[in-house]
Amino acid sequence: MTARITINEAQLKRLVTSSSGPIVTKVNTLTRRTANMARTLCPVDTGLLRASINENVAVQGLTIVGTVSAETNYATYVHEGVRGRRGRPFLSDALKRVSPWPVTR
Repeated sequence: MTARITINEAQLKRLVTSSSGPIVTKVNTLTRRTANMARTLCPVDTGLLRASINENVAVQGLTIVGTVSAETNYATYVHEGVRGRRGRPFLSDALKRVSPWPVTR
């Protein structure tokens, strides 16, 4: 018995990289949910750190990258901790809560 499979490469590329395709849509959804969860978990003093949380999805060729970042100059210190202060890893914790896949830090 022989099985023959024909792959339409143009259709596959469109499926993977189209902004309305299911893969980009899923990455957009997970990125948005992660950003929203990060805003919930973020420690608040003045609210500037929480307001600085941004999300972005970039498609280059067959690579799709969703990014969530906090843009204040002190975000890394809050997230990672400094000088004996424990960090509050709100970004990585948000990803752990939202992602359907295992996340290790």
